[in-house]
Amino acid sequence: MEIETDWIKDFEDNEDNYNIFYKSQVDKIKIFSIYINPQRVIEKIKQREFNLNTNVISKYEIARIIKEHKTDEKISYKLISLLSYNNTLNPEYIKECIYNDVNPDYLTIHKTLNDITFDNSIKMFQDLSSLFLIFYELPKTLNKNNTKKIYLHSTSHRKTKRNRLKEN
Repeated sequence: MEIETDWIKDFEDNEDNYNIFYKSQVDKIKIFSIYINPQRVIEKIKQREFNLNTNVISKYEIARIIKEHKTDEKISYKLISLLSYNNTLNPEYIKECIYNDVNPDYLTIHKTLNDITFDNSIKMFQDLSSLFLIFYELPKTLNKNNTKKIYLHSTSHRKTKRNRLKEN
């Protein structure tokens, strides 16, 4: 008696078509550096890919990336916003989102510099996982010396008086 295994091959072939709808770990993200000039106009956008060893980008890696991108063409910029986009939609809700015009919010604003975790995502949406660094151009006349001098002015010009010890 021979067991028929053709149906297993057919099943595997059909299953391959749906692999893009299964969730898996995010292994790379796009980093967008957006530069804004003093007139509040986007001057340029730079994009690069960043490979993740785990699904977390550490605050030290983020700090290094910020330091690398805060100057461009000898112009200094200040980071004004840090955002991440991570689409975590479950496969069973894709159809509902498309037909009912449901727009879940996957953009996160980071107010402090901490590790950023990218949760598992549908393979089809993994290329959307991104980190956005928004920089604002510092004025050219900005004084680099941040130390403020404080001048003390007294209202009366008194001198310290000495009390002499009397001899007995």
